[in-house]
This record gives sequence, C-alpha cells and structure tokens, in this order.
Amino acid sequence: MIRACLGVDASPPGQLRRTDPHVGDLVLFRGTGDGHAIDTGIVIGVRGPRVRFLYLHPLAPRACIGVLNLRQPHRRRLSGQAIENTFLRIKRRQDAPRSGYLAGQLLEGFASPP
Repeated sequence: MIRACLGVDASPPGQLRRTDPHVGDLVLFRGTGDGHAIDTGIVIGVRGPRVRFLYLHPLAPRACIGVLNLRQPHRRRLSGQAIENTFLRIKRRQDAPRSGYLAGQLLEGFASPP
C-alpha cells in the first residue's frame, strides 16, 4: 500500500533499492502494518553499512531516530557496541516463529523522492 501511495512500483528495476541509500531517501519497511509499528522513515545519515533514519512511532510523543545495519540485519548489537538495528515491531504471541522485529530484518528498500 505504501509503495502505491508513493507511486513506487517494485517491479521495474532501480525504483526501490535494497542498497545505496542517500540522505533524504524514504526507507520502507515490510510487515509492520499492525498499527503499533513503523512503515516508513527518512534517511538522515549513512556511514558504511549503518543507516540512520527519522521515523514517527505511534507510541512516541515526537519523531525518533533509528538505525539499521545493511550487513548485519539480524543483530541488535555487534559485540557490545552501539545499537546496530532499532526494534520496529513489538513481539506478539500470534507472531510466526521467524517474524522480524529489527529494522534490518524488516527493510523493504529505499526510494528517492520524485
């Protein structure tokens, strides 16, 4: 639904990318339409595989800054270091065993504004 609203069609190559994010790009996440999670954000920084993004969380009073790691999408932290992937979904009893919760796991792709 988000892709349709933004006029982004994932089928033509090059419109929705899984790599090469740029500041100002939209970042799209999948499987978060439960009303308690994030669907989109705006890239505010890129340093190597780490991408910082601004997003609105339904339970937060203001915008939040999240991070995702393109090389380590399933890791919350790397060897006790800083957070590499922000939690975007709340774990629920009805979730499938391999459900994703971290930003890197839920990444659909990046889209540049028209």
